[in-house]
Amino acid sequence: VLDKSKKRLDEETHFAEKAYKQGLISDYDLSKIDIANQEIEAKTIELSANKNLIISKLCQATGLTPVDFENIETGLTIWNIPDSLQSGVENRPEVKALEEASKAHKYLTKASMAGYIPNVYAFTRKEFLKNDLSAFDPEWVAGVGIRWNIFDGLQNMRDAQKASIEASISANNLENAINLFSLNLEKTISDYNLSMELLKLADKKKTTASKGLTIAIRQYQLGLGSITERLAAEADMQKAELDYLHAVYTQHLAYLARLEAIGQLNLKNII
Repeated sequence: VLDKSKKRLDEETHFAEKAYKQGLISDYDLSKIDIANQEIEAKTIELSANKNLIISKLCQATGLTPVDFENIETGLTIWNIPDSLQSGVENRPEVKALEEASKAHKYLTKASMAGYIPNVYAFTRKEFLKNDLSAFDPEWVAGVGIRWNIFDGLQNMRDAQKASIEASISANNLENAINLFSLNLEKTISDYNLSMELLKLADKKKTTASKGLTIAIRQYQLGLGSITERLAAEADMQKAELDYLHAVYTQHLAYLARLEAIGQLNLKNII
């Protein structure tokens, strides 16, 4: 944006200098153009400093060198939500973890109920004292028995109650999490739709500013407009272009937030 504005002002400076020599404009007009060029130079210096700061942060976060980032050229294009993406929150890792916890507590509850059920077991026995053995009480015996602990100090009941309470808590945590994540998803959908509308508006403003700048340049060169109007149109164009780029950036953030809301934030859905 600044480069394009600087190029236009350089052309304007060249035109103004020729007009000044012919007495068509005043020193004031030249000074206004010079001030506008200095403002662009100041913005360029500020931009360079901010870029260096961002590169330093990226180097700290990734372990890469500044050279890896200095020559990156990014195109700010609009990111559209693919139709193939799921619309629910069931893929969020938090939901999956809570679902597994809920299943585990359900199994624990079932296991704790085993204390109320007779236990079936197999057994074998060999008698070393063979006196008084009979057909009903042989030397070798094997079979299946049933064991039922009725008097256990109510331990089985307490274990079952505890497991049931924990299962209920786990189910409530899962339900609350799904409700919160679903509400967050609705917000991200709203924010994404809003960002798309603001992006369209910013694009229209940029188109309007471009037309206004073209008219202002033509009028100034024909002597029908003042230098103030010309530079004001230039400033409007800069602001409209920067506002559009910021709208694209905001749309990207809304896109990422929506992906995160459905548990689909990964490189595959970004690149």
